[in-house]
Amino acid sequence: MKDLSTPDETIAVLYGDADVPTVYEVASKNKRIVNTIIDGLGIFALAFGIGFVSVFFVAPIWLDNTPQLVLSIGLTMLYFVPQEAIFGRTLGKLVTGTKVVTVDDQKPTLPKILLRTAIRLIPFEWVTFVIDKTGKDGWHDKWADTKVVQLK
Repeated sequence: MKDLSTPDETIAVLYGDADVPTVYEVASKNKRIVNTIIDGLGIFALAFGIGFVSVFFVAPIWLDNTPQLVLSIGLTMLYFVPQEAIFGRTLGKLVTGTKVVTVDDQKPTLPKILLRTAIRLIPFEWVTFVIDKTGKDGWHDKWADTKVVQLK
């Protein structure tokens, strides 16, 4: 039986009216990196799909006149916010069997997900995850009071 006395290694997540908490381990750094890669590919696929539809079905002039920064922010928000707000999981988290929760073991609220996603937009924010001494969370987790856990 795993020692559950280290709060930074495990958290209890309560779902519904369960009397006994289900305990999950905090997701490993490797799984978090895989999440980032898969989610990056997901954003790329979303961008490709929107570009494809725009070129063939909508006047493509809006793409030419929209600054790349605005498109990047919009794509990032469009990719992360609905998935994490509704399911607590992105495509990357689904593949690796992980989920985002708050530090107090609850489902994140929409404002927390919006904050978490906005923080991801800081240039090189991903570096904070890599250099974190625990290797398990970067600014988007710390500042939004969230963490990613391993589902069983």
